[in-house]
Amino acid sequence: MNMQQIAKLLTQEGVNLIYEPSRIRFVNGPYENYNQMIYDNGEWKYGEWKYGIFRVERQNSPYFKENKCFISEEEAAKYVFLKELSDYYLMNKFFRIIKAHKELGIDDLTFTEQLFLKAMKVMNITFEEDIVFFSKEDVKRDCLLIEEAGKNEYSITYFGRNFGYKQEGIPIYGEMAYSAGIQKVFLLHRLRVIEVDLLKNGEIKSPFSDEEVSLFLGY
Repeated sequence: MNMQQIAKLLTQEGVNLIYEPSRIRFVNGPYENYNQMIYDNGEWKYGEWKYGIFRVERQNSPYFKENKCFISEEEAAKYVFLKELSDYYLMNKFFRIIKAHKELGIDDLTFTEQLFLKAMKVMNITFEEDIVFFSKEDVKRDCLLIEEAGKNEYSITYFGRNFGYKQEGIPIYGEMAYSAGIQKVFLLHRLRVIEVDLLKNGEIKSPFSDEEVSLFLGY
């Protein structure tokens, strides 16, 4: 993947951005902070790609705060594609579902396992997709596990496609685990659909790695 390619793909998804040969800006409203990926050759022979936030709000002198840098454009492009698309799906698609189905209480402490399963149906996600489990004995590859991690605490773990890979988040208190869990289930389901389309259209040569899936899920 390269920057021009991911700018096109993200724009097609609805992400608001401005593409320039040496920079991609993910713009918000006027005078609001925004993320950007910028190419800075500086003293580097081949240059480097830097991703971070451009701070504008309440700043007399706006400045760029770097969060991550890459030597490879391909690595940088794939990172920003997954990071920005994940944020976009959460802030636009997922939260629209929350507003449209307030009766489920997805972002509330009353969101239980039973409501979790109802929310999956609303999102057109079937349990047969083997996307989430509540018992370690049932776990398969490329799935999420929500299980008790202590007294009234739960953990949400992603099990990768490669045997032995797993990414576990910090323990979450009580029923809020189901709210966080349905969020990750939504993202994993969307990424599976996106990946199939990208492979079919020749936009990527191979499936996303477990580390890249974890990035998209917010780990």
